[in-house]
Amino acid sequence: MRYFYSNQIDGKTIYFSPEECQHLLKSMRVKVGDAITVLNGKGTIYDGIVTVVTKRSVEAQIQSERSVNGDQYQLTIAIAPTKNSNRFETFVEKATELGIHEIVPLISARSEKVSVKFDRIIRIAISAIKQSGNAYLPTIGEAMRLRDLMNLEKKFDQKFIAHCYRDNLPHLHECIREGSQDLVIIGPEGDFTEDEILFASSRGFKEISLGKRRLRTETAGIYVSAMYSLLN
Repeated sequence: MRYFYSNQIDGKTIYFSPEECQHLLKSMRVKVGDAITVLNGKGTIYDGIVTVVTKRSVEAQIQSERSVNGDQYQLTIAIAPTKNSNRFETFVEKATELGIHEIVPLISARSEKVSVKFDRIIRIAISAIKQSGNAYLPTIGEAMRLRDLMNLEKKFDQKFIAHCYRDNLPHLHECIREGSQDLVIIGPEGDFTEDEILFASSRGFKEISLGKRRLRTETAGIYVSAMYSLLN
């Protein structure tokens, strides 16, 4: 099944962004009367019929809708943007397909990059839910410094910091609880500094390992996302 996305729904009518209209018109060549399935990114899937097609716009009439329950667990990953933007975008795409709840670009002492193209990241996440049929679009926050992240008022069941300084740390899979709401922070290619790790530990973060192999930042993020998806 092919999915489309819209957050512009008024009564029984679905409207589409200019980007989604281009996809519908140029790639899919939709016409009036075509049946389409639309995600709103908030847990509702709509079955509709295309009613309006012009050179620049598409509209559809809702025929039926159904709500999809979200996963019991909620995973937030705060992760350092990579110097190569494509690698960070790969993480966003794969983590979204795997059902991540929230992504926070994280700025730490050794960060090679301190910003991301927010609009582009959102487009990649939208494309990923359309690809996977994930009914929920993850929340994607603005880039945040480590100390500011520590001051978030949001409550988590568990908070983890992944790093490569010591070999005797518990593996993440030993710590995950079914249905928990957790925060995992992942540093840049040069890892967190020891001061950052000590600071995080003092704020209630548990130090964990992701295994014997040293993973790239984006690989570590995908690995964590997959592990939570699998164990839940």
